[in-house]
Amino acid sequence: MKARKILVVDDEEDIGTLMKMILKSAGFEVVHVSSIDQAKSALKQEPFDTIFLDLNLNGQFGLYLLPYLEPKNSDAQVVVITAQKDQSILKEVRNSGIETLIEKPFTKKEILAAIES
Repeated sequence: MKARKILVVDDEEDIGTLMKMILKSAGFEVVHVSSIDQAKSALKQEPFDTIFLDLNLNGQFGLYLLPYLEPKNSDAQVVVITAQKDQSILKEVRNSGIETLIEKPFTKKEILAAIES
């Protein structure tokens, strides 16, 4: 069986490294990028099954990436990871159709559970 591919979009290097370790140890293939532009490039190159998306990417809003998921990644599960507590932003996440949101700091269990949901 082919390993599921996961894209992690987070500008914090330590978070990206931690997520790669968690996901690779669970048998997933993982690509970590730190900006929306890098994510767009990765999405053009190959399809991903799951995308972990930080909301605050060096001053860029993570949800700006959503229109670039079509068509190759239109079936990808998007999981937002954020330290953001602003209710209006969290409501915007829900309104964009994203059902899974993980707050930082997160646990290994939360990351793996998000993929299974």
